[in-house]
Amino acid sequence: MLYIVSQYYSPVQNAPANRLNILVKTLSSASSKFNFEIVTGMPNYPYGKLMPKYKGKLYLHEIGQYDETIHHLFEIPAENKGFFKKTIGYISFSISVFNFFLFKRISKDDIIFVSSPPVFQVYSLYFLSFIKKFRLVLDIRDIWPESIVPLGFLKEKSFFYRFFLALSIRVYKRSEYMIGVTPGIVKYVEGICPGSKVHFISNQVDVSLFHPLSPGEITEFKNENPDVFKKKYTVLFSGTIAAYVDLLTMMKAINIVKEKYRDFSFIVIGHGEEKEKLENYCRKNKLDELVKFLPYMDRSKLNKYISAADFCYYTLMDAEAFNVAIPTKTLEYLACNKFLIASAEGEYPEELEQHKIAVTAPPGNSKKLAEVLIKVFNDEILWANKSLPREYVSNNFSSEKFQKEVLGFFDRIT
Repeated sequence: MLYIVSQYYSPVQNAPANRLNILVKTLSSASSKFNFEIVTGMPNYPYGKLMPKYKGKLYLHEIGQYDETIHHLFEIPAENKGFFKKTIGYISFSISVFNFFLFKRISKDDIIFVSSPPVFQVYSLYFLSFIKKFRLVLDIRDIWPESIVPLGFLKEKSFFYRFFLALSIRVYKRSEYMIGVTPGIVKYVEGICPGSKVHFISNQVDVSLFHPLSPGEITEFKNENPDVFKKKYTVLFSGTIAAYVDLLTMMKAINIVKEKYRDFSFIVIGHGEEKEKLENYCRKNKLDELVKFLPYMDRSKLNKYISAADFCYYTLMDAEAFNVAIPTKTLEYLACNKFLIASAEGEYPEELEQHKIAVTAPPGNSKKLAEVLIKVFNDEILWANKSLPREYVSNNFSSEKFQKEVLGFFDRIT
């Protein structure tokens, strides 16, 4: 039996849930080969509010859209804002995972495939592996604890940092196989565990879900939302509004640009702990006319907003742990044929620039970002070829490519 463990799964829509959804869809299409079940939390993302049928439940069993068995385990609902509140939610789920498998009959041939982060569910299974025998396989989407040091939650020389780093290394070494979602993550883990146990399977984007609208559909959608699309150019960001994203740099850049150019707007779609801080900054600096905040929305509606925007923006803090990242939101932007404006460093933004589908500024540098915005608004030749973004993502991050790699991986390990 293959058990797939992730705190987030459908009906939740976020990066880990979306990755797992296509993985489950892929395995279901080969159901004669793979017998698997999902172990996940009680859906409450992003507002920390349980959907009605999950309220008051310690456990819920159901059958999913691909006829997969789903075990929903108890977790303390936590809004997607505030490090400590979210950590309580993570730890509560990890305890439920430990107890679920502790009292479940599993054999040494069973595989527990666990997604990370959140990392606490991985730690609980690591400790359980000393009590019960099973094959532990990791899907690593982020480097932990290195990724939280730039956020100020841990200091690199602190006891807790050294403890979690040592624990993570032990988990990597005890795992039978691992998947890294970026070449940088694979390279990092191979530095700890040389050999063939680490495999690269990138994130993917469903190009049938994220696709450009026709010119007529875009015009109609803009007419339905005149308060959002009232300027010549619209730049869009979607996703978690967290400290590691550093949207404040964009707000400061807009504050600079507004003195020279005002016929543009910046749309922020999402939720997170930094949202209120950004809204306050915009009010204080009188950016309300140029910046529009919209709530978290489902992906079909998000596709319309992305398609109607002129450019999309992504940003990450300047830290080694983030320089290896390939944010899934960028794949959605590219699938909609959007030219990217980025505040990021690393191999990925460099590659996007080489393919002439993005222009970048150093992370955290609002003056350079302001210069990039002015350049993009004034130089249409820079982004004239509007077929390149979707072509790039279709060739490198398609669902078909992901499905082939996933089936190949599980064929090898089962």
